[in-house]
Amino acid sequence: MRFTSKSSLPYLTHSPFLGSPTTNKPDTMSFGFSLSDITMLVKGLGKLISTLRNQAVDGFRKYMRTYQDFVHIVQALIGTIQSSGLHDDAGISRAMRRAERLLRRYFRRISDFEPHLGPDRVKQSLLGAIIKLKWASHTCLLNELRQDLDRELGLLYVLVATKPR
Repeated sequence: MRFTSKSSLPYLTHSPFLGSPTTNKPDTMSFGFSLSDITMLVKGLGKLISTLRNQAVDGFRKYMRTYQDFVHIVQALIGTIQSSGLHDDAGISRAMRRAERLLRRYFRRISDFEPHLGPDRVKQSLLGAIIKLKWASHTCLLNELRQDLDRELGLLYVLVATKPR
């Protein structure tokens, strides 16, 4: 069977890709937005922004409380080390320096966000909204730092608790 003209392919002559039979131009497909589509988009964006805002501010608060808890633990360990005369022990001194270094890194990461997520933040600012979006990417790093601090302070606690006095 030989196909020599468009008419021999009747199922393709009205394809939108081949064009209409009279103009030989591709058929166009219209796409429109209704008022309900726009309303739904605005409501969805509002909900997304609200969720991000609350999540960032609450997350910042949580990490700031964690930082304060770590500071209290380090201060208590320093007091115990000094009162027990263990401050000359090389292992304890090394572990303490690592813990203090991690605590400073943790604080630097948190303090970058304080003007935009802390209690004295400027609300409804464009920069604040951008920072809130950036917060999500920093929580992973803060989690790692928190875990490192947990491990280091746990090690320091074990070293102090097991040293003879």
